[in-house]
Amino acid sequence: MTIIICPGMHNPKLTEEFLAGLFTNWQSLSDSGDLLIFPTEYYAPVRLVDH
Repeated sequence: MTIIICPGMHNPKLTEEFLAGLFTNWQSLSDSGDLLIFPTEYYAPVRLVDH
């Protein structure tokens, strides 16, 4: 099963801390392709609330 994480508009460190709380080996899951993180450094994250 592949898990896809779509980070919001916040510091990337917060996403890393979230993943560390869910998975003890999240980086190896990411390296294997079982965990995909949407690349917000290349594409803007989606905003659910428009100001």
